[in-house]
Amino acid sequence: MLGKLLKYDLKALNRILIPVHLAALAVIAVGCGAGLTGYTASEMPGASSSSLADVLTGLAALVLVMAVLALACVAAATFVTVLWRFYGNLFTDEGYLTLTLPADPSQQLGSKVLAGLIWMAVDLVVVFAGMMLIVLSADPLSGSLDIAGSIPYWVMSASSGHGMAGLYGTPGALEVAGTFVQTLVQMAFGLLMAYAAFSLGAALASRHKVAAGIGLYVALSWGYGLLAGAVSVMGVLASDGLGDLEAYLAITSVIGTGLQLVACGACWLICLWVLRRKVNLA
Repeated sequence: MLGKLLKYDLKALNRILIPVHLAALAVIAVGCGAGLTGYTASEMPGASSSSLADVLTGLAALVLVMAVLALACVAAATFVTVLWRFYGNLFTDEGYLTLTLPADPSQQLGSKVLAGLIWMAVDLVVVFAGMMLIVLSADPLSGSLDIAGSIPYWVMSASSGHGMAGLYGTPGALEVAGTFVQTLVQMAFGLLMAYAAFSLGAALASRHKVAAGIGLYVALSWGYGLLAGAVSVMGVLASDGLGDLEAYLAITSVIGTGLQLVACGACWLICLWVLRRKVNLA
């Protein structure tokens, strides 16, 4: 039954997210084209004294920044779409049909989590690769024009992590595997916390359930941030002899991942409790 549920959840998400990511590919192409155009204009003979070259490079830089911001919006749209599929399918009028299916709440929830993680992983690859391509196309442009003086080029750097590559040297296989696991856990945690918040909002609020879910999500995020910070600090303080940055980062990383796994389990149980005992579609 889980396979059938996953099939229909993916089908529902595909109708929205495939066009969104096709648009993202178009944005990536436009951004890369802008970077190459700006570089070409900056390398034209007499470009340093040409007002046309200045206009072209300035417009290209603006398009680059807008492309990166558009990709950030694609990532946000993916998360919102996945979350709405969960809420709309279970806690709106559609839930009257969904909850009559011969499927356990754990299967319903598992399908939503798997479908959400699949699309969030696809989104991560598309957005990250797109930003890297845009930044690489912008490298010649950023080196030939002081964009910071006229165009907020730092927005692109902040959005894409430009300049971070190579900061810690070439990662090994273990580091790559650890990063993959951490990324997967972080995505699952973010998704399950949102599911738990909106489940509680739907169960506890008689009106404005979506607003209640948003409020609970903010509250849970804030509370988890405080808890994670406190646990990390206590973990580091409890580690005698900690003397270098790498050891500190390793300990905080392990503690953070472990705490997120525990939080994933707690959010899963909250969602199941709501689905089994507190669903109110009135």
